[in-house]
Amino acid sequence: MRGELAFTIGEDERLFKECANYGLIHKLKYNSSWREAYEKSIEKFNEAIRRAKSIWSKMWLRYDRDALVCYDAHK
Repeated sequence: MRGELAFTIGEDERLFKECANYGLIHKLKYNSSWREAYEKSIEKFNEAIRRAKSIWSKMWLRYDRDALVCYDAHK
């Protein structure tokens, strides 16, 4: 991440948990490329933003999504 991971607690907390390691889990589970894992992470964050109830959660989920970086050792 380009920055710290931000999150809120309360009713939307589960959304942050779902997104936090989604790309890595997808990569390992499906043996996907890093690019695909990154794209799936972005999709998961977008889904979580739509589902979030709190405006603060939406704001911090967007921040986390936009700060997400995938470093590929081969590039």
